[in-house]
Amino acid sequence: MFKSLSLKVILFGFIFTFFSSFGQSFFIGLFNNSIRSELSISHGQFGSIYASATLLSSLVLIWIGKKIDDMSAFKFSLFVIVLFSFASYFFSTIKIVPLLFVGIFLLRLSGQGLMSHTSSTTVSRYFDKTRGRALSISWFGLSTAEFILPVLVTYFFLIYSWRTVWQGIAILIILLLPFVIISTIKSVSLDSRETDTNPKNKKIKIKSWRRREVIKDYRFYIVSLNMLAMPWLATGTFVYQSFISDSKMWAIYTIPKAFMIYSITSIATLFLSGFLVDKFTGRKLILIMNIPLLLAMYVLFKFNNEIFAYIFLGLVGASNGLRAADLTNFGITGTPKSLHNVFVENFGARVNADCLVPEPEFEWAVMQSYHKQFACCQYSHSAIEAVLKILSKMGPEPNYKAIEKIKLKTHWRGKLLSNLEPKTTLAAKFSMEHILATSIYHGSANVEAFNLETLSNQDIKELRNKVDMYLYDPEPISPNDRPAEVSIQLSDGKKYTHECLIAEGSASKPFTNQTIKNKINQKNHSQILRKCGSSGLKREIVFCKQ
Repeated sequence: MFKSLSLKVILFGFIFTFFSSFGQSFFIGLFNNSIRSELSISHGQFGSIYASATLLSSLVLIWIGKKIDDMSAFKFSLFVIVLFSFASYFFSTIKIVPLLFVGIFLLRLSGQGLMSHTSSTTVSRYFDKTRGRALSISWFGLSTAEFILPVLVTYFFLIYSWRTVWQGIAILIILLLPFVIISTIKSVSLDSRETDTNPKNKKIKIKSWRRREVIKDYRFYIVSLNMLAMPWLATGTFVYQSFISDSKMWAIYTIPKAFMIYSITSIATLFLSGFLVDKFTGRKLILIMNIPLLLAMYVLFKFNNEIFAYIFLGLVGASNGLRAADLTNFGITGTPKSLHNVFVENFGARVNADCLVPEPEFEWAVMQSYHKQFACCQYSHSAIEAVLKILSKMGPEPNYKAIEKIKLKTHWRGKLLSNLEPKTTLAAKFSMEHILATSIYHGSANVEAFNLETLSNQDIKELRNKVDMYLYDPEPISPNDRPAEVSIQLSDGKKYTHECLIAEGSASKPFTNQTIKNKINQKNHSQILRKCGSSGLKREIVFCKQ
């Protein structure tokens, strides 16, 4: 594809760095909830296993990584590919806690460790005078992955189980990457170097430090603490992203989408760091590079609104970009154009600033937003309300085993949510059959109604199979455009029907103060009350009323 060997080596580094993301903390952390649910382990147990497996992989990396000095880049890369593909497939098969340790160890060793190591070593081995530029471009592969993969994987969770996702990764690695290395670095030998015909480019004599000299120098510890802050703090939040989302009541997509901001700020500050190094020197920059990270930790600790997830990861990305400031000494410069112009010119976006006026003639779409009362897709909420009304008519202890048939008329968006056999808890929240069945079984649609056990519950399975879905026709106009009519027929011939044209919590049918109080006072939300206190409750009520 590329005639230039230099471009081939850079492309190899970019792709290998991109694929290393499958072994990085931000990616593995996306599977935290699914793994813990299946293995019945806590956040703390998962973190301990992850930390110990990572530590062991780093020790083994020292031994395996040096083998690249005795082998061609092609042969070593092929070994890493096979190991990484095996690790990904093995990870998809784990069913007991000890194997989780082995799986994480193999992923961290082959993905985060050897893939990154192979990329950096090969690029550094080939490039000499332009090594900084080459390394920086190759490491854009990781930023690209951080931008794309979290949202992509979260979408895949709607369709596939986490095990299927990892099996797909294993297949992708073993099929694609051999072709990559054959096309790019097969001709790169141990003594390969870029050609430098300029006699002015002379090597700068640099002092060679002994290990004991480094250990005795206090500056080593200052630099180490600064460099370790990012892996200590950021990695911890990446691994526990599901716990953070749950504790702050953020939507499941919030942090994955916020990774896009992380990627953008990482790249932006990487380019900016060149100017900062020229102005302040690298020694001074290392003292300030963790300031955005400290601000990020404060934001994460202090604020709970979802917008602060984007601010948090944006600040972490800024620190990550500043960490690469040493690369800017090799001439990396930023674009003079604004981010606005980049999107307009490169992505074909159109901007009309005149529309952003204080008092527009039209109504902002945000004013039509809604608040969710139930722990599942909003398109199903009117159907849930109808079910709960019917259950109240059936008496204080309705007998769900006496139900013979469940008929649902729903709007076209709701009718799309058909899935008789959801494989994950997330998929269950987007399955209309499961939503109705578990609501009838539990008498509610709270978080407990969508836990892992509901997927295999035989009574709920039987109820799912009794659901028949039809299109609500004709569909009412807005704001009643998400209606539902539920009919439940019992084995003794009795039939209960209820219609709900619009779910509670919508812009035209907002929650009452009492509904909000009841929601917050639920057992699974007691922690919020302790954090917010009465003042926080009042603010939420006022917000919802408005």
